[in-house]
Amino acid sequence: PTEDTRAFTFVVVADPHVYDDGEHTRRLEEALTWIEAQREALAVDFVLVAGDVAWKKGHDPALAAFDTLPIPWVPVIGDNEIQYGEEALYAEKFSPHLAGLADRLEDWRLSDVTVTLPETGEPATLLNWRFRHRGVTFLGLDWGTRIKLPILGENAALHDVEGGTWRFFEEELAAVPEGLDERVIVLTHHPMLVIPGGFTAVEGGRIAELTRAREDVVAMNLGGHFHLDFDQPAADAGYDVVLTDATWDDEVRVRVVDVWRTVEGAFRYDHHTVTIPFTP
Repeated sequence: PTEDTRAFTFVVVADPHVYDDGEHTRRLEEALTWIEAQREALAVDFVLVAGDVAWKKGHDPALAAFDTLPIPWVPVIGDNEIQYGEEALYAEKFSPHLAGLADRLEDWRLSDVTVTLPETGEPATLLNWRFRHRGVTFLGLDWGTRIKLPILGENAALHDVEGGTWRFFEEELAAVPEGLDERVIVLTHHPMLVIPGGFTAVEGGRIAELTRAREDVVAMNLGGHFHLDFDQPAADAGYDVVLTDATWDDEVRVRVVDVWRTVEGAFRYDHHTVTIPFTP
C-alpha cells in the first residue's frame, strides 16, 4: 500500500460500577445506546470493558445492558468486585459469557483458573483471556490484588504462580507471531505503571523487562481504575498507558480507538474520548 489504511475500530468502556438497576445502570445503558447508534458509521467491531463492572445486585442489570450489543463485548475484572468479596460471584456470572466468546472471536483463549496466592494463602479465581482480530493480539489480564484492605486493596499484583496472570502474560507474549510491529494491546483494570493503585517498583521493573524484550509488538495498555482520561508512555517499558474515564460518575464517556496499518509495516492507533449526554 502507498498510504496507511484503517483496519478496524473498537470502543473502550470503563468502570460502570453497576450495583443495582439505578442511575449507574442507566449511565451504562446510555453509553451502550450511543455505541449501537454509531456502530455502523464508525465500523465498530467490538467493545472492551476495563473492569469495576458489577457487584451487589448489579450483575444481572449489567449483563442485560451489555447483551443488547450485537457485537462482542469483552470485560476484565476490577478491584471493586474483589474488595466487595464477590470475586467468585463475578466469575460465576461472567464466565459463561467469556466462554461463549470462543464462537465470536478469532483464536480465543480463556484461562479461568483457581490458584492459591502466597500473599493471602487463600484461593483466588483468576480470569485472563486472549483473542486476535485482523492481525492484532488482545490480552485481558487480571492483576487485581486479593488483599482485602483499604488503600492496599486498590493496588495491582503480578500473581506469579502456576496458572497465574504473570505466567499467562509471559506465555502469550512469547506466542505472538512475527509480523507487523505494535500488534499487541493489553486490557487491564489497573494501569501497568509504577504508581499507587498500580504496581510496586519491583513489579513494574519485571513488567518492563518482559515488555522491552517484545517492545516491537507491545503497543498499548488500556485501563480504567482512576476515573479519568490519561495517556502517557510507561517509562522504559515500550508501551503507552491509556486510561478511560468511568461511566458511573460526572460525565458519561467512552473511548473510540481506530486501528491503522501503516505503510512502514506496523499498526498505529488513533483514539479519542466521546462525551455522551446524560440527565440524572
